[in-house]
Amino acid sequence: EKGSVVKARGITLVGINGSGDVTDRSSRVKKLKTCLSLIENSIAEKGYRTVYIRVKGPDGVLLATDSQNKFTCSGEQMIYSASREVDYQGDEVEICVYFENPQGFVKGVYTVDVYTDETKIGSADLLLK
Repeated sequence: EKGSVVKARGITLVGINGSGDVTDRSSRVKKLKTCLSLIENSIAEKGYRTVYIRVKGPDGVLLATDSQNKFTCSGEQMIYSASREVDYQGDEVEICVYFENPQGFVKGVYTVDVYTDETKIGSADLLLK
């Protein structure tokens, strides 16, 4: 069972401005972009999977546009910031998930935790100036 869990690598978190370019200036960031690779796993169940991200601001508070955005991981209900469905067929697949904060972004360190329905698969940090 443990071997069939999909794992990730290369998780990155960057700020994106209105032109779609990468920036670390909090005043210019329009959305956060989380990219990762789901690792090849021949014994994992094939089919559609949802990847969830939970973004925490510099104050440690979870950023979410809708408190109705919930998923269950390891029997625990959690609110997520954004999600993306991917067709996983056992081969490595790269995906990106975007999060737009209506309140904008402030200076400080942002943390993203990445989950599937099965488990937490990693995290990354971003310092906005």
